[in-house]
Amino acid sequence: MTLEFTDRALRSLERSLVLLASKYTPEQRETYAQKIFERMRMLVQFSRSGQREERLASLGQGHRRLIVDNFKVVYFIDGDVIRVTDIFDSRRDPEEMLG
Repeated sequence: MTLEFTDRALRSLERSLVLLASKYTPEQRETYAQKIFERMRMLVQFSRSGQREERLASLGQGHRRLIVDNFKVVYFIDGDVIRVTDIFDSRRDPEEMLG
């Protein structure tokens, strides 16, 4: 399996890290991002380890979520590809996941 990130997911993570700028140093934010990506790499071996994301069930793609600290990583499995569609800071409004 391979990991692919949508532009939306990467923009969402970048936005969240910018919002953390007032609380964390650049080095701390980088460590935070590395931790998120490290946990996502584990999905390659354990792709179904995340819980189902019921808020997106209506899309019919079997979205799942992986929680990393304050972040929710939303993904679905498409053949041999794990498509990460959002890296959602849980301090945001969950309705933003829907587009």
